[in-house]
Amino acid sequence: MRAVVVLLSAFAPALLWAQGREVETYQSAAIEADGNLSIVTTSGQRVTIRKEGDQKSFSPPVISADRTAVAAQSLVGNCCTSYDIPVQVVVYSRGKVHRFTGAGMAIFKWGFADSGTRIAYGQEPVHFTCEIHYELRDIESERLIESVDVPEVCGQIPNPKPVKVPEWAAKLKGGSPTAQIQDKPDFSGRWKWSSTAVPGAQFPPSLIVRQSIARTNARGDSIEPYFKDVSVEREFPSGTRAETYLIGVVGGRVSGVDTRMGATLEAGFQTTYAVRWEGGRLIFESGRYEGPVRAAQSVAELRAGPYSERVEMWELGSDGLLTISITTRGSNIQLTTQSAIYVRQ
Repeated sequence: MRAVVVLLSAFAPALLWAQGREVETYQSAAIEADGNLSIVTTSGQRVTIRKEGDQKSFSPPVISADRTAVAAQSLVGNCCTSYDIPVQVVVYSRGKVHRFTGAGMAIFKWGFADSGTRIAYGQEPVHFTCEIHYELRDIESERLIESVDVPEVCGQIPNPKPVKVPEWAAKLKGGSPTAQIQDKPDFSGRWKWSSTAVPGAQFPPSLIVRQSIARTNARGDSIEPYFKDVSVEREFPSGTRAETYLIGVVGGRVSGVDTRMGATLEAGFQTTYAVRWEGGRLIFESGRYEGPVRAAQSVAELRAGPYSERVEMWELGSDGLLTISITTRGSNIQLTTQSAIYVRQ
């Protein structure tokens, strides 16, 4: 597994002074091959934060603006998604590990506040979100400073009543974490293979990417800018395939169902798709599941019949190269992952 590294200046002082005492600062942080979090102080000492319980790994770590804290999400497996769920924000500061779980729901949005003395996060159900619970906590004491429940547009509540949102929570809304980590990578440009080696038939030799930015909501009100969608032109030798994906959208379709009383379940199919951010990585997921069409209660139930799944991950390295990894699996497909590296022209 390739480590994800966050690196700050090696010439920064190893310690800061706060209220008459020395405060440890951090140079870099990375996810190791075993899923543990490895941190290096600016004095060169290495600290390992180990997984706990059912935790599978950590999300890409972030170092606070004042370099006095390192944080990452704790990822655990989930029965009904093809990806792991972030259930905690784990913060290492001043030689101590803090695990913030809040109300016990998934934590998709989070970030440092006040340079690194506080942590803010938003929690919501994995599916069918109509409200997000936000909390702001002091890191050292873990004390709850403020919380707010913010209604979201959903099928059950298409026009939620607006509420007053504190500034720290507003920075997390709309898929935009705090100012320090809100900037997602912009993959826009023309890309081509970085070498003459052919990585695989599913990787185009070149592609053109355009990401659009939204600055207003449906009512025309100004909002924190975020990447709304990404358009991709994949240039294969046989021709160009052009597609546009809405970021943050989950959907799918099902074949027709006979709803008459006494009708039997007939063989059909259903598909799923999702495009989402995972830290600084952009994830494209899709799946097709065949068999009687019904509301599945778990991924295992969806996979009871013939199925196929595909996950494509984009990641921009510190060297400016784009790595695209494609993982496929299915009832008659062995789990495989292939990668290709692209350079921007």
